[in-house]
Amino acid sequence: MKKLLLAVVAVALISGAAFAMDGENGEIKGKVGVQLLQSLSNGGSVDLDTGFSIGVEYLYPVHEMVKAGLGVEYMFDRKIEDTSVKVSQIPVYLTAEVAPIETLKELYFKANLGWAFAKIKDGGASDSDSGFLWAVGAGYNLPYNIVIEATYGMTYPSDVTYKALGINVGYRFGL
Repeated sequence: MKKLLLAVVAVALISGAAFAMDGENGEIKGKVGVQLLQSLSNGGSVDLDTGFSIGVEYLYPVHEMVKAGLGVEYMFDRKIEDTSVKVSQIPVYLTAEVAPIETLKELYFKANLGWAFAKIKDGGASDSDSGFLWAVGAGYNLPYNIVIEATYGMTYPSDVTYKALGINVGYRFGL
């Protein structure tokens, strides 16, 4: 799982460097986050403890108000409440940001579509799964290249639905 994360990050950074060589501006956004109000459902619903994540996105301006790119995140183990089962994920996704308000360009709305690789641990046993993911949210570019985002998303591994509200704080590196 760690090798997959490193490979995805390497591809994202190499792709970002290739775009930067064209002379166009882009940005890399590093971020840390917390996932709140998480649940897994399969007929019934179970809650998960608060989870933490780190991630990176590469964004390329495709229009004055639109950026598109790639992202990857590592969502650390989070325990299913009242059990010993822990779940971690590595979402890999396409992302788009739109800043539709000309007088408030710091505010943007975003959407992610991709695939999440999950690992489920129960004591010494572990299992892997993966599935489609989507997320929508909003963000705000603060002074000094700091960014804050709130997203709501779902992942669909096998016959389970994972839902979460995430809050991320990050830093934008211009290219």
